[in-house]
Amino acid sequence: MESKPQAIATIRPKERAYAGLFLFRGSEKTVAVEALSIGYQDRALNSNRDVAMLDISLSDEIDFLNVGSNPRVTYWNRDLRAVENFLFRSGNS
Repeated sequence: MESKPQAIATIRPKERAYAGLFLFRGSEKTVAVEALSIGYQDRALNSNRDVAMLDISLSDEIDFLNVGSNPRVTYWNRDLRAVENFLFRSGNS
C-alpha cells in the first residue's frame, strides 16, 4: 500500500499488533464472505512464495463481510490509533 513502515513491528507473546483492511471501494461490486485469511509477507517485498496465513475469526455479531476484487492491508503496527488514522483520516483509502 501507499503507507510507509516507520519501524519493524516486533511483538512478544500476549502483545498485540494491528493492521487495517480496505475490503472494497465504494462503487465496487462485492461478494459476501464468512471467513477471511491474511497472508504474512516477509520484510522484503515479494521475498517469499509460501506465505504464512492468519485466519481471521468474525465476531458473533457479524455474519459476513463484503469484499471487493482487490482488498488491501496496511503494515502491521503496535499502535491501533496509527492504523485508525491511516484508514479513516488520511484519505488513503
